[in-house]
Amino acid sequence: MMKMMEKLSLPFTVPNWLKWAVGIILVVCLLFIGYFIYLYNSIQQDKEAGFKASADQAVAQTDLDKADEVSRYHGSVLYHVVTGTTNDGSRAIAYVPVNGEKAEIAFYRNEDLVSEQAILQSWKSDCSNCELLETNLALEKDQPLMELKYIDERDRYVLHYYSLTDGSSGDHFRFNRS
Repeated sequence: MMKMMEKLSLPFTVPNWLKWAVGIILVVCLLFIGYFIYLYNSIQQDKEAGFKASADQAVAQTDLDKADEVSRYHGSVLYHVVTGTTNDGSRAIAYVPVNGEKAEIAFYRNEDLVSEQAILQSWKSDCSNCELLETNLALEKDQPLMELKYIDERDRYVLHYYSLTDGSSGDHFRFNRS
């Protein structure tokens, strides 16, 4: 009896050029991801450059005994904003000018300023349907300020400044979001 040949099906095979193309695309994607991670880290390091030096300068030249946090504010002058405690345990803020600016270090004790909570309550009563994104300490014309960044009820990005000396509302900058 004659044996019938069984037709065997071949497993799916991918052409060589397709394997190479997928491999090259994956390598390029990994290189782009690596580059963007490197770029992000480089930008963060530049942004935070000088924070330690500014904290040390604030401790050396003001009543600050210990620096707890450093942030930055760039208005008409770039400042590193150093918050910390004095030797008597009270909280304080030092605005350290950066890059050889002619301004001197501005120093304020928190007890002489309006609290962040009071400013936020005032803002919330004025803008109840707004979404707060961030708050920052700022300094313009030797006036300590609190900068609020939020989305208002008309879906605009807003920068709003409040005086830390009396809690009054100051400048507003509204940007339409696209």
